[in-house]
Amino acid sequence: MRMRVKVEEWPALRARYGFQVAEERPEGSVQGRDLVPGLSGDLTRRTLFGRAATLGGAVEWQRRQRLGRLFVNAPSMRGLPVRSSFILERSRRDFAADTLVTDASSVAFEQRMQATPRLKMSYAYRFEQNHTYDTKPNPRDPFPFDIVIDVARLTGSAAWDTRNDPADTARGTLVSSSVEY
Repeated sequence: MRMRVKVEEWPALRARYGFQVAEERPEGSVQGRDLVPGLSGDLTRRTLFGRAATLGGAVEWQRRQRLGRLFVNAPSMRGLPVRSSFILERSRRDFAADTLVTDASSVAFEQRMQATPRLKMSYAYRFEQNHTYDTKPNPRDPFPFDIVIDVARLTGSAAWDTRNDPADTARGTLVSSSVEY
């Protein structure tokens, strides 16, 4: 049998942009919802430095929330099938009811591997700094609202999957566990 195969490369650079609508609860109310318009975009570069690594960035903008993210992904590490990700993120959120602003910055590193055909394992480390402050403090207040909180998380997880079809399981089990410090 003769076969003709045509291989087409994906473009090395990909740019996407768009309009989005997010649902959020009104501040100070547990009922109702507001639909908030926004913009989003990302730029991704594949095959970084001749390697199968991906470098990219993404931005999201809404009326009271902004987010920027840079990331690097690699499908293997030193020839082993260990997927690695490194992510830098910065966000800002304004609150409608107050003059409070929350700035958050984080850095994260994650690795995932398929230890056996049925066992998937991963671990991650994430460090985040949240800074919440009042943009119009009372000048007579000796202690204006200004809080900085550092949070570091170390997470490990494992999943044992013997299902015959993850989308429409007729037999098998999925057992997963996660630990966070």
